[in-house]
Amino acid sequence: MLAIVASNCARAAVGELTVAVEVADGADVEVEEYVTSDDAAAGTSSATFMPMPTLGNTAAGDLPLLVEIGDGHVHGQADSPTVGGPDATPPSDVWTRVRTAGRLTVPDNEAIRDRETVYRGEVQWISKILHRATPYVAHVVAELDGRFLPPELALLPVIESGFRPHALSPNEASGLWQIIPATAREIGIERSEWYDGRADVVISTTAALDYLSSLNATFHGDWELTLAAYNAGPGRVRQAILRNRNAGKGLDFWSLRLPAETRAYVPKLLALLSLLRDPDGGLDVPGVPLEPAFTKVDVGRRISLDRAAAVGAVNEQALRRLNAGLTRGVTPPTGPHELYVPSASRDDFLARIASAEPGPLFSLPDTHDVVAGDTLGAIALAYGITEARLRTLNGLDGPDIRIGQTLAVLDARHADGASVEHIVKSGDTLSGIARRYDVDLGDITDRDGVAPTPALIRPGDTLLVNLLPPEAS
Repeated sequence: MLAIVASNCARAAVGELTVAVEVADGADVEVEEYVTSDDAAAGTSSATFMPMPTLGNTAAGDLPLLVEIGDGHVHGQADSPTVGGPDATPPSDVWTRVRTAGRLTVPDNEAIRDRETVYRGEVQWISKILHRATPYVAHVVAELDGRFLPPELALLPVIESGFRPHALSPNEASGLWQIIPATAREIGIERSEWYDGRADVVISTTAALDYLSSLNATFHGDWELTLAAYNAGPGRVRQAILRNRNAGKGLDFWSLRLPAETRAYVPKLLALLSLLRDPDGGLDVPGVPLEPAFTKVDVGRRISLDRAAAVGAVNEQALRRLNAGLTRGVTPPTGPHELYVPSASRDDFLARIASAEPGPLFSLPDTHDVVAGDTLGAIALAYGITEARLRTLNGLDGPDIRIGQTLAVLDARHADGASVEHIVKSGDTLSGIARRYDVDLGDITDRDGVAPTPALIRPGDTLLVNLLPPEAS
C-alpha cells in the first residue's frame, strides 16, 4: 500500500541526504541528525554519521543511473559501467522485459523460499492476475523504463491490487497501487464526486513511481528498504534503522524489526519475481506487446461509458476498467471529457463519436449504498437489471461487495434513448413493467426482439425495455 506518514521531516537532495525520524504528534523522543560520509569526511557537519546499507540488492547496471542523480557518495565510481551491450537481445514482450531485466536481485533466504513455495501452489491464480494486467502493464513498464527504474516493479500491482483498477480495500486504499486517501491528499491526486485519480491508471502510476523514486533516493538505492518504506512509510523504516544502529545490528531490510505486513511484503514481491524468472515455474504468462494498449482521446463533450461503448463500438467492460477513475461512469459536468480507449480502436472510436446523432451522449446512473444483507443479485433485481450488467457497471469480477460500498446502478428514468434489461420478479406483469418505465407494451421485447406473451413471462426472465429519448417523450 502506498502510504506516506505526514511529518515535519525535511527532504534534501540525494547527495546531501539528511535522515530524520518521523514520529507521531506529541511523542517524546530524541531526534538526531545524520549526514553523508562525504560531509563527515569534509568536516562540514558536527552531526553523527549514520552509515546506510550497501547496494547489495541493487544490480551493477543500476550504478550509472544513481550517478545521474548525483548519488556519487553511494558507490564513488568515476567511470560508470555500461548498461547492456551491443549483443543484447531486445525483449520481445512486456513480461520478458520484466523477467530478464536483472535489475533486482533475489536473495537466497528462508522467507523468500517459503513464499515462493506458497506461490507455486497458486500458479493458476497468479496466471489469472498476469492476464488481467494485460491492458495496463505495458504502460507501467514504459513509465518505469522512462524513469530508469527496475521494470520488475511492474509486479507491485500484482501484490497490491491483483491488477484491479477498481480495487478498494477496507481502509479505503484504491486503484492498482492501493493509494490511501491521506496519501492522495499529500501528493495532490485529484478526487471529486465524479473522479478519483487513485483509480486512474495513468495518474496513479505516475504518483506511485514518483514516490518510489523519492524513497529509493532517500534509502541510497537500496530497493528492499525502498519497498519496505513504500509499504510501511519511510519514518517507520528510519526508526528501525536507528534502533539497529544504536544496538550495533545490521542495517539491511532483513535485520530490521518492522511490522509483520512489511516483513511479508518484500518477500512476496521477490518470490513472485523468482517464480516469473523460472521457466519451469508453471505460470501461464501472456504475451503482451511492449507498446501501451490504450490511449487517451478527447471526446469534446460530456459522455458516459455506457453510451461511449454503444456509440463507439468498444467493449463496455474493457472501457470501464480503463476508465476506473470515472467513479460514476461519466465525465465531469465541466470536463475534461477525456477517455482511455484501446489503442487499436482509437480512430474508429473517434469517427463513430463524431458521426453520432446530435443530443446527449451520457446517462446518469443512480447509486446504491450497500447495507447489511445486500447481495449483488438482490440489488440487480431491485433495479431491474441483470447481475452481469451490475458487475459491468462497477467493474466487478465477482459477486463480492461490502457494506458502505457505493454501486452505480442503471436507472431507466435517467437513461436517454437507451435499452435496459428488466429481470422479471414474482408478481410482475407486462402492463406493470410498461407503467414503471413509462413506455408502451410494444417497447418491451425478449432478448431476440420478439414481443413476449403476457401469460408466458416467468420470474427470472430477461426483458428488454426500449426507452424513448427525452426529446421524443
